[in-house]
Amino acid sequence: MLNSIRSGNISLFKIGIFVAANLYIKNPFVFILSSLYFLFTDRKTSLVALMMFLLVSVRNIYVQDFIPIGIVEYQKNSRYVVDKFLYKVALLTDEKLDQGDILYFPVSYDLNNNENDISKNIIYKGNDFVYLSTFSIRRFMEDRIDGFDENIRSLIRKIIYNINEYDSLNYSIGYGLMSYYFLSFLKRKSKIAAIIFYIVFLLLFCNELKLLLVMADILLEKSKLNRSDKTGFKLIILCLINYHLLSGFSLLLPLLFSLYGIFRKEDDFRLFLFMIESFFFGEISLLNSLFFRFFIKIRIAIFVLTLSIIVFPSLSFFLIKIIELYSYVNENDLSIRGSLSISGILMFILILQILKPRKCLIKIMLYVLILLSPFNNPLCHVSFIDVGQGDSTLIRYPFSRECVLIDTGSPFNYYKLRTFLMKEGIYKISHLIISHDDSDHNGNIDNLKNDFVIENIIDKGLSFDYKNLHFTHFDLGHFENDNDNSLVYLINIDGYSFLFTGDLSSMTERILIHRYGPLKIDFLKVSHHGSYTGSSEYFISSILPRFASISTNGQYDHPHKTVLDTLEKYNVDYFITKNSGTINVYLSYFLDYIKTAKNEFVIIK
Repeated sequence: MLNSIRSGNISLFKIGIFVAANLYIKNPFVFILSSLYFLFTDRKTSLVALMMFLLVSVRNIYVQDFIPIGIVEYQKNSRYVVDKFLYKVALLTDEKLDQGDILYFPVSYDLNNNENDISKNIIYKGNDFVYLSTFSIRRFMEDRIDGFDENIRSLIRKIIYNINEYDSLNYSIGYGLMSYYFLSFLKRKSKIAAIIFYIVFLLLFCNELKLLLVMADILLEKSKLNRSDKTGFKLIILCLINYHLLSGFSLLLPLLFSLYGIFRKEDDFRLFLFMIESFFFGEISLLNSLFFRFFIKIRIAIFVLTLSIIVFPSLSFFLIKIIELYSYVNENDLSIRGSLSISGILMFILILQILKPRKCLIKIMLYVLILLSPFNNPLCHVSFIDVGQGDSTLIRYPFSRECVLIDTGSPFNYYKLRTFLMKEGIYKISHLIISHDDSDHNGNIDNLKNDFVIENIIDKGLSFDYKNLHFTHFDLGHFENDNDNSLVYLINIDGYSFLFTGDLSSMTERILIHRYGPLKIDFLKVSHHGSYTGSSEYFISSILPRFASISTNGQYDHPHKTVLDTLEKYNVDYFITKNSGTINVYLSYFLDYIKTAKNEFVIIK
């Protein structure tokens, strides 16, 4: 069948890329642009691609969790990560579970409940499962790990399970990526060896789609499909199972890296790698990118050595020394921060495909454009960052690598904050305002200090200037309730007023109006994540904001229906980060608009 498709001049690669990219990006502009491109360049493939996109879209509306058995892999924060053989789930339960426990889930769940904050595809809540038994090999491995001292135990778990505070390409040496590359390396040497180690990984970690990708490569070797079409075929199959699986980097990155076969020269692959790192992580690690294959081999060696230590503990000394050297190289790696836009990536791919540059000078110019383009944002903007259940707002000037940050979110969601700041190309935080002493507002001060230069931390009431912006602090007095002691700031940017209210209650909102009113606000950061304790009708009717942002992931009944009813009553257009993702307000001399991470678009002026 695959060979007949190929002989019919239908490109599986184009179909797979079209379907996966449009499901992943969810941008109508990209969909229209890519549809027109395929329609005018390859009409036969475009029709099949559109039909496949429709099929996958309908399929994923009704997709259910069809695997009733799962094995507990490890615990992260308050959630258990459970292997379901083709994907993983996060389990929230008050029961105490151990690694290797085999669970039976009698209820079928919707697989569309994608939780980006932990990169899992479904959330199980409660005790709706039955304990069956313990997977002895997994239990044995965990017992061996528990026998090490705390430092070695933590290091082993980080390497094997890739349990870090945040996801980063530099630190992805867990079995997700490394087992794939290790099996791919063995496959090139010996298919039998690859199959044997596949069985070993199956026993140690259960099965995963990323490991099946290697087996798919072995099975597809006898077909006449080229490397690109093989990748396209795998993309189509994954999308049919559930396209949310592509949200996991340990599955998505091997698929993207496998495309390097379409590039004729190593320089072209490095250009491709630069774009991937910039787009997904907001940071280009120069050493890791320029010497990608070398560092992959180092990571594989670290991973294999770590597995060996579980059986031969005396090897732990060598692991520590190698990790120290590896960490030293990573810490001193030069990095370029900033994220390419989708249009920027399409432009560079178009240049490579149409012009096919071969001259070194042209390629160097492309490198420079990629490295510098994230910093060339000509618009002043305010971003209400999606940090789950917490607050964090960025205020950035045009063409600047520094910012003002109001609150930091909780430690559980630091990787969201870090990734966003990296994609913005931020190196320095000029002023870090901490509204009050709650972990969902100040939980990442130390983490930020490790990754960024912080010039000033403001946790007491203080008005200040940043460039030509004035940050006016409203002093409301001192209260027993810490939420009511939140720092309140008013900022005027290009004629628009922004009011940040922390976690104020209705009582202190009333004091704010009495002391500093009347106020006319354009953008309101709704207090306390939309809790019923704030945003009273008196307050909203007094300031009459045009727009409001609510930062919450939906916990604790946030935002409360009373608050939303009040906003609607006074014709306030509101955005909720749970639904919209990060909310960006862009301001310029000619056009002011709001654009969210979920591609909502509102023109202000």
